[in-house]
Amino acid sequence: MDTIPTGHSSHRGELFMNILIIIGRVFSALAIILLHSQSYAQSDRVPNEYVISFDRNKNFSSSFKAALESKGLRIEEEVNAREKIYQVHYADSSIPTRDRIKQIQKLAPSAIRVEPNYRYHAFFGPTPPPQKQQPPIEDGLPTLSTNDPFFNNLWGLRNIAQKDSSGQTGLKNADSASSKAWMQQTSAENVIIAIIDTGVDYNHPDLAANMWQGRDPNGKLIHGFNAIANNFDPMDDNRHGTHVAGTIGAVGNNGVGVVGVAWKTQIMAVKFLDSDGSGALADAIQAIDFAIENGANVMNNSWGAKGIVSKELEAAVARARDAGIVFVAAAGNDGTSNDGSANNISYPASYKLSNVISVAASDNKDQMPSFSNYGKSSVHLMAPGVNIFSTTPGMRYDSFNGTSMATPHVSGAIALLLEKHANLSPLEVRNRLMKSSDKISTFKDKLISSGRLNVYNLLEDLQGSAR
Repeated sequence: MDTIPTGHSSHRGELFMNILIIIGRVFSALAIILLHSQSYAQSDRVPNEYVISFDRNKNFSSSFKAALESKGLRIEEEVNAREKIYQVHYADSSIPTRDRIKQIQKLAPSAIRVEPNYRYHAFFGPTPPPQKQQPPIEDGLPTLSTNDPFFNNLWGLRNIAQKDSSGQTGLKNADSASSKAWMQQTSAENVIIAIIDTGVDYNHPDLAANMWQGRDPNGKLIHGFNAIANNFDPMDDNRHGTHVAGTIGAVGNNGVGVVGVAWKTQIMAVKFLDSDGSGALADAIQAIDFAIENGANVMNNSWGAKGIVSKELEAAVARARDAGIVFVAAAGNDGTSNDGSANNISYPASYKLSNVISVAASDNKDQMPSFSNYGKSSVHLMAPGVNIFSTTPGMRYDSFNGTSMATPHVSGAIALLLEKHANLSPLEVRNRLMKSSDKISTFKDKLISSGRLNVYNLLEDLQGSAR
């Protein structure tokens, strides 16, 4: 019987291992692509779960709860006791969802609203190439640089015509003018920014010093809330929320990694999106209400869903408005207009509330990428959202695309503004943002302001220039 020489066996073993490594890398790449692409193929609601709200002025006794449960409405969670909002389970798959809601309304006639427990998703865009560290570059313009090693990769803060990770050479000053604004102000240490997202790696060396600190009911120090697990550990198990946090408030001039629009601020991590970047309506409401109750000034919302017009979510955003909180929301990554019918536009960015600021994405040439949503009457301005380099969990950094990445540029800018002018109302903040944005004629039919964020103009209350 022929035998295979040892050397050949070793070679075949190495070849087999190399094939396995290649296959593993292919599957890893596919996983990253799936993670970062916005998909509505997932169910747009949690099966058999509904969100019910009752008149907050009526007593909701334990006997009433028991009566509901006797009719097949099992109360799974108290979403907001003060507002009388509950998450219930009602299993009757024999009838369509619309008929099921009517049936629930008959079983609970005192309910004000009954909605499916809708699902929302993080707004990841297409995955950009990996970043290489850019060498220090100066151009003599009146701006303030930092000693953060990757500062020159952050074209969204200072664009001096450097190349982004895709190799595209930028257009000088096609940025948020953050580095120019820093000559006037770098800190927003008294402003609390709630990042409603997948959580935040609160141990990241570029974020830890800027994390909000609160206390749980037992007096333990916390950095936010996890609405999925109903506890106070909002650790990020996805990457999206940590990336958003770095753009808003990575510690500035600390010689580590990157810098945020605000060098110093208070980042409140509020997790309702899971490891897949998906989250339920009931948890979104809990997240928003936690931020309201714990003193947030700004909410960053780099998530949403197309065509889901939840009145319960709108009511939560309205509660934030009544508390004087600015609600900054990503316009969406469908590459379509948010001016159309309710079934084809993205929420929560499209709620017609005075505290909502809807943000589209721009690239390093002041162009709008094909994935970004827009709207002449619905999207307020755009901000850098292509090849954005920022923090990710585990002391790492990475580049992402999306209106998710544009939104935190605006949130960080608002934090700097509110540090100077704490009494501005959300509507005044929004009007000032649009006034101060740099006007780009090609977007007059795509944005309410026709403009791209300019942090310097915002702080100085200047009219944006025409480009």
